[in-house]
Amino acid sequence: MALATALALGCGSGDDGKAKVPPAATGILAGTKFAVPPVVLFTAVEGAGGGYTVYARLTRDLPRDGNGAVAASFNITSNPDAVQGNPTSTRGSRRRHCFQQAISSLSTKPSPTDAGTRVTLTLTAHDRHHRRGTLTTAVRLAARDVHGNVSEGPYPKRVGC
Repeated sequence: MALATALALGCGSGDDGKAKVPPAATGILAGTKFAVPPVVLFTAVEGAGGGYTVYARLTRDLPRDGNGAVAASFNITSNPDAVQGNPTSTRGSRRRHCFQQAISSLSTKPSPTDAGTRVTLTLTAHDRHHRRGTLTTAVRLAARDVHGNVSEGPYPKRVGC
């Protein structure tokens, strides 16, 4: 009976004891989910520092602005110093709702760089009527060192894109 109680409470399950929080969507992103867990990759480039790339596949498309560009951005660990762009649809995959975005981190505060570090990924979006929404989840950081030319590697395929 003690074993059944321990298993029911999650004891001995190998997790870190923290409650697993499902992705939370609000506002105009309510009902949007990650189709598979997203990948957040830190790439250290020899002699040039490093940066992050997010690879994500969603269950629906993101809002667009008047020019058809994605009206959203990813941020990790809620770092206000992160230099962001807008996610871009990857290689004609608009019907699969695949996106990737580079995020450069300024060195005003430490940012995670070690593989396996848990980071919070937040997608913030707005529509033409200035309504906002967010989708947040926790993921483990992937990391790699690059010498010379940088390629995407296997990461888009890991999210099904």
